Amino acid sequence: MTPKEKAWSIFWNFKNIPDKWKNEKVFQNYYAKQCALIAVDEILNCIPTEILDTNGNEIYFIINDDYNFWQEVKKELQKL
Repeated sequence: MTPKEKAWSIFWNFKNIPDKWKNEKVFQNYYAKQCALIAVDEILNCIPTEILDTNGNEIYFIINDDYNFWQEVKKELQKL
């Protein structure tokens, strides 16, 4: 699945959450997008991006494929 496809998948999952604005598409789309962005931020926060030594000092910063993928998903969500 591409980042764009994943962004749409997450968006559509949240779009169907029932709330008092269920019949108002503008609010429904806005909240679905916000929820999806929150979910992606949570995922990004769980992906390790730095290696620390035993004293807690950063040794080096890493960017892996998972991190890059979820950054791209976030960019696609922001375009919606």
